[in-house]
Amino acid sequence: MNEIFYSFYEIFYGVDSFVDAFSFSELYGIIGIVTLAIALFTTVLFYFIINSTNFNKLAHWLIIMAVTFGIVFLFTFMYPQDIVMENDFEISNEQFITFGLINALIAIVYYFVFSVILKRWSVNGSVTPF
Repeated sequence: MNEIFYSFYEIFYGVDSFVDAFSFSELYGIIGIVTLAIALFTTVLFYFIINSTNFNKLAHWLIIMAVTFGIVFLFTFMYPQDIVMENDFEISNEQFITFGLINALIAIVYYFVFSVILKRWSVNGSVTPF
């Protein structure tokens, strides 16, 4: 699983010490799966768990999207730091921030795709976001 996400993330970063550190620690697979899971969970939360007539507006959908962004950013910023540092890789805080932001943007894409797929089965949210 790490190899699949490694090639995906390599597109965004190229090959450098940051990519090597994550590949060595096999973090790409874990982070990739958690990102997908968070995006899927927040989409299911909006369309099936909340599924309220009072909470089916574009603004509410954007709030859940922002929550998805925040959760994924915090996870991908904080989780890998200790693991990478234990292996003596020299990685700056800015690289972790960049990785967190890019991964959070990827989660937003997943959230949008899951929304397009799952909204048709929602009773109250079938017209949100469009």
